[in-house]
Amino acid sequence: TVENGVGTDADKYNVVLTLKDKVNYKWNNGNSEDITLACEILKATNVFTADPTISKETWTYGNTQATINAGESSFGEVVVKYTDGETEYEEMPTNAGSYKVIFTVSGTDNYDGLVKEIEFVIEHVVVSIPSATTVTYDGNEKVFARETVNYTVENGVGTDAGKYNLVLTLKDKVNYKWTNGNSEDITLACEIVKATNAFTVEPTISKTNWTYGEESAVVTFDKANFGDVVVKY
Repeated sequence: TVENGVGTDADKYNVVLTLKDKVNYKWNNGNSEDITLACEILKATNVFTADPTISKETWTYGNTQATINAGESSFGEVVVKYTDGETEYEEMPTNAGSYKVIFTVSGTDNYDGLVKEIEFVIEHVVVSIPSATTVTYDGNEKVFARETVNYTVENGVGTDAGKYNLVLTLKDKVNYKWTNGNSEDITLACEIVKATNAFTVEPTISKTNWTYGEESAVVTFDKANFGDVVVKY
């Protein structure tokens, strides 16, 4: 008979063999005493039978995400998690940043664990910075920059001559950045320059001297580019 003759888990097994007829039978060692065999199931070396993969390692925020294939292992279940180095995520992150996808098979007494890491990057959407502008006063409102789907504009219009500090603020500072590489507010130094005024028609006087009692001189004037022409004597 055989006692402890089967096993599944990695371990040591002492198998006891007992002759059913110890009077008429003996072992090849010359006696009929019970035999103990020291058997063992060794811990298995686990491997990925199908490698975990990611369809792409870089894409831009808002675009189609990569596809994850968890692969397969000889033993155990492949668990997929994500990390940015500080926070662990159960689902694939969507915000811009640098990440790792970690494929893990937990080890047991029967087989080794497995870990594979793949780095990937979700790129920021890059937003162009408008140019600072200088214009000359003409009496009309000047628009230095308008709000867009990506950023807001503070102090973006002006009419009077002067300096205007425009403040541009990204609406999503996590996933968008300027062409200068950061997401901080941008200040643009714009200016409306004081205009040079001129008479559209030069004012005139028909004569510069005359005798009392004679017909007075005639003053003729039109207007200026800016402002009212006031006549005084």
